[in-house]
Amino acid sequence: WYMHKMKGLLEKNDVPTFLCEPEPGKDIVEVTKDGLDKAKVMVAFCFDDYGEHTGMGFETYDELGYAHEKKIKIIPVKLGDVYPPEPPGRAGRQQNASILKESIVYVDGTTKSLEQVEAEIRRSWKKFTSKHSRIDEAEPREIGDMGMGRKHIYLSGCFHKEMQKRYVRSVKRLLDSHGTPTFLCDPVPGEDVHEVAAEGLAAARLMVSFCSETYGGSSSRDSGTTFAEMKYVYEKKLKVVPIKLGTFPPRPADTEGQKQNALVFKESMQAIDGQTMDEYEVADEIHKIWLKFAQDAGGLQEDAGFGRRHLYLSGRFNSEHKFWYVQRMKYLLDAMGIPTFVGQGEDVGHRELAMQGLQHANALVAFCFEDYGEYTGSEGDSFGELKYASENSLRIIPIKLGHRYPPEPPDVHGRKQNAEIFKRILYIDGKKLEERDVAAEIRKIWDKPNSDFSEIHQ
Repeated sequence: WYMHKMKGLLEKNDVPTFLCEPEPGKDIVEVTKDGLDKAKVMVAFCFDDYGEHTGMGFETYDELGYAHEKKIKIIPVKLGDVYPPEPPGRAGRQQNASILKESIVYVDGTTKSLEQVEAEIRRSWKKFTSKHSRIDEAEPREIGDMGMGRKHIYLSGCFHKEMQKRYVRSVKRLLDSHGTPTFLCDPVPGEDVHEVAAEGLAAARLMVSFCSETYGGSSSRDSGTTFAEMKYVYEKKLKVVPIKLGTFPPRPADTEGQKQNALVFKESMQAIDGQTMDEYEVADEIHKIWLKFAQDAGGLQEDAGFGRRHLYLSGRFNSEHKFWYVQRMKYLLDAMGIPTFVGQGEDVGHRELAMQGLQHANALVAFCFEDYGEYTGSEGDSFGELKYASENSLRIIPIKLGHRYPPEPPDVHGRKQNAEIFKRILYIDGKKLEERDVAAEIRKIWDKPNSDFSEIHQ
């Protein structure tokens, strides 16, 4: 019943499925193998007896072993009291423990509804079948492996409590809005948490440690991968920025974790106090450290991409509609792998960050609502952003979102500058195109770094 209901829900959401139900006269082994040979992903519904080896034919024991051998991604769904399942018989228990190991993320079907489980399976399906997925990668990566350029901040924390996970995700969103490149080890069901962490650490220039009480403990049940992450930091001498969320240095229950924390978090180390600062202030502090670290890197800046490396999203944020349009566009562009920075220079608290964002921008996207380019007297307003882009030969991508182009703000200075800068630049018509189509047009331009921006079509 459960599997039939899940099949219906997945197919309703356009996920192709196969459930072995051979017709009379068909060979069940051949039908099952044929289904697995065509599969990109296998969902293992782990009731208590899942994986039992009975010797009666091609059963769950054989399906699991076959999928593992063929490197088919496996999404486990826990539906029994014990995980991994412990079926009768030694062979089944041993194989389950080997393949459905602790580091593989599973969906807990004992605490989630059918619809919630379906949503988790669908999330994994989308990731595993996307063109950027590592599903076909032959060799798994271990924490400590190298092999790619160092380009982001690795965000490290204990995520066994939902409140801590939400806090770190909130700081990540704020850093992303500043244009700060980040990586959060947030695997989907079916992924190996150690492989995901290793991939992120291999490309990290520094690590931010969200230091809750159990941070750095050797028990993965309480502290996730933080013990291994701290070991990597210590051995590779990677810069670490601690965020104090409890006793500092953290004192997990195990002696091994305490000793390692003491080695990395020395008494002289200054921590950002997350107990007295809110997420916005914490994100601002991390962003300032990142920019200073990038500048101090000297000759390393160029190869790591700290020069002109992102799209600066420029707009007026004097209404919720404008703010959310730009945020939605940032989300779509980020999903396409295009680094972005949202300028909010009219906000005095963000003015310095806005200027730093411009200095590292490869191009400026101007979201041309009616009042875009208005001179407000603030150094970081859209008038100043557009002026900077023009004077420093930044590429400008205008998005028409008002009735007139160029935009005609209320003041004469803004109208004059808009007329001079935009008169030779054609625009992307955001009034006629859907948001996804606008993002797709921007991506086409981004993918042609030396293109002439006077060729943007109307």
